[in-house]
Amino acid sequence: MNLRCVLNDSDDVLDDDVTNQEYVVVVKNCNEKLQHIPDPEIDVIIEKSQIQLMVDTGARITIVSQEKYRRFWSQKILLPPDILTVAFEGSKIQLLGSRSLQKASMVFPQSAIGAQLKVQIGCHTDNLSGKEDDLSKRQQLFRPPTVTKVYQVKSEKMTISTLWGGLIYMLVPGRCQLGLLSITVTGAVRAPFYKHGETTDSDWLESVRHYPAPWAEFATENIILTVPAECALAVEKPSSLMSLWDRMMAAVAELAAIPFPFWRPERIVADVQISGGWMHAGYPIMAHTDSSKELTNFDLISGGIWGPIHELGHNQQCWGWNISPNTTEATCNLWSVYVSEKVLGIQRSRAHGDLHPECREKHIKNYLEKGARLEDWTLWAALETYLQLQEAFGWAPFIQLFSDYQKMTDIKDENTYKMNLWAEKFSNQVKKNLAPFFKMWGWPIKDSVSAKLSSLPEWEENPMKKFVESQ
Repeated sequence: MNLRCVLNDSDDVLDDDVTNQEYVVVVKNCNEKLQHIPDPEIDVIIEKSQIQLMVDTGARITIVSQEKYRRFWSQKILLPPDILTVAFEGSKIQLLGSRSLQKASMVFPQSAIGAQLKVQIGCHTDNLSGKEDDLSKRQQLFRPPTVTKVYQVKSEKMTISTLWGGLIYMLVPGRCQLGLLSITVTGAVRAPFYKHGETTDSDWLESVRHYPAPWAEFATENIILTVPAECALAVEKPSSLMSLWDRMMAAVAELAAIPFPFWRPERIVADVQISGGWMHAGYPIMAHTDSSKELTNFDLISGGIWGPIHELGHNQQCWGWNISPNTTEATCNLWSVYVSEKVLGIQRSRAHGDLHPECREKHIKNYLEKGARLEDWTLWAALETYLQLQEAFGWAPFIQLFSDYQKMTDIKDENTYKMNLWAEKFSNQVKKNLAPFFKMWGWPIKDSVSAKLSSLPEWEENPMKKFVESQ
């Protein structure tokens, strides 16, 4: 067992292989109880301003300096009181003056009391509790399982604090009609925050990017990126970076057949550790801090950005047409292909190694050689089905069907039903009988659906014919 902890007043690093001893880690200025214990084998006790972390006999523990840890979770520099203006519209998360803190005071106007407003410290909402279940399968726990905290705004004056620090956000309920509010925040520090269309490149270069908080954000109406401040410091022209992100988000919305701008911005948050995978979808999308450069480097993005768009694609998937679990990791890649080609000018054969023509052919042959079983119809094999349709009929049928599915309310949550429904709707959309095509892919097309589609012209260019006939 390896654990990472903070020694607040010392830069000493204890030897990692020291065993059979009990270590006590003291963190000053802490007066709240830790809600989540990192591991069942560890006992965490907090009394007044002291945390005692006692490790069972035989366990191993690494203690790193506060200065090294502070880059991610702690910031103690205090500024004088600052008046902030925040717009409350709809159910959005609004960044409150780009602040980071361990303990701060807030003063609200009377009109905010009873409006169901909440203050959230931190945006790293990924819960790592599941990583404790099987110690043999996990690496070190690099941060506590939960590091965010939410307060209900119940009084004009309130103190907020957290052991781990973090940016301060206002959580605004839907249909909020408060308008503009002035909120006073004391005891917080500025964080680098770029708002596209408001912050100028010169302001960013000369002052904003040098603000002392350890986390930075780049925001448009459609996407917000949260990355370590040291990564943001390298961004020289944020206007170009976020204009590119907005073009990519426009393409994401276009394929998904949803309004643009987004009703709320998608969020991607970089973290020292996440609950699963290299990245994962959700709100926010979570990524490892090692991905921060990929998110904020204009040249790297221009050369291809498959992973983040893959996760954004997950967020657009609709249960009505998603064949879970088969297509869960497949159809989200339609967005990666779409953005690569439409925005970045990168053909699919270069956008990902598995989309090289030779690899695509191999995926098809391997699938057919195994008997075209649906249990093998996943990821690249499943994606190939949709790519063949797109290459024959374009993106328009997909966009239309994605729009149609949003209006449908009577879809059964059963894969055979959903596959037949998609086959029928796509066939009618392109005015071709696609039943033979889907059958070649092993789809369980019902006789009744085949009969309905038989009146449509045959799809003579069916790309699966040559593979099936060669078997």
